[in-house]
Amino acid sequence: MKEGGKSAVRRLPLTGLRLAPSQVWGSIRLVPVLRDDIPGDLRITRRSYDEDAGVVSLQGGLMEPGLHYTSYVPHGLVVDWDDKGTAVTPETRLRKPEGKEGKSLKHGPFSSTRVLHRMVHREDKHRLRLLPMHLTMEGFLALYFGGPQVAWSEYSQEALSQGLNPRSEWAYSGWASAAFAEALRIFELHERQVGMLIFQADALLSCAIVSHPEDYRALHRALLEDFYGDLLVQYGFLGDVPVLGLGVEDARVNR
Repeated sequence: MKEGGKSAVRRLPLTGLRLAPSQVWGSIRLVPVLRDDIPGDLRITRRSYDEDAGVVSLQGGLMEPGLHYTSYVPHGLVVDWDDKGTAVTPETRLRKPEGKEGKSLKHGPFSSTRVLHRMVHREDKHRLRLLPMHLTMEGFLALYFGGPQVAWSEYSQEALSQGLNPRSEWAYSGWASAAFAEALRIFELHERQVGMLIFQADALLSCAIVSHPEDYRALHRALLEDFYGDLLVQYGFLGDVPVLGLGVEDARVNR
């Protein structure tokens, strides 16, 4: 938006949130985030992609030559909002069918690739499609692999203008931890839960917060598809709880 002739970024303050008691399963600790005041003027829905890999065009058109980002992209998030502060019902708005965005390319009977346009793509006046975890990874790489802020003579002009390429970092999906998957399955969701703080051996792995409880319920299991640092794997050996088996012999029960 514009303020005083200059561009201004609209920020969403994380106010009105409170934490519920922790839920612990082995080395995993989940802290539910609750919100009592829910206006409903910002909604987030999940768009699933069934392809084996994703290619995001960062320059030019969808299928034009240019810079591309390649990764496993399990889903995107579609953000709907209302400038007047009225409640939004995402299902009533016209939109493309789930998973039909972009172009799907088949590579024989066993693999396929989805081509997407930009990390953030505006689909309508009040609708954006995001690839949230990939934006987070790009921000992480830019922050820690972008080179020094001061123009030192030891660095070439290419490093100063383009960063320290190539940039790389390891990431793991939530499925890498059996304890994480089990914790998400067994712990119940709170009525007004809009997010979760995820800890592994008391190290913060991720903070996932949306605007509406219904949106979080739909995205809760999708946390297993998100990116996490290598601590998810390293700390996973420090006390994962094995699957418990319990059997009851009816003949030995006194009625």
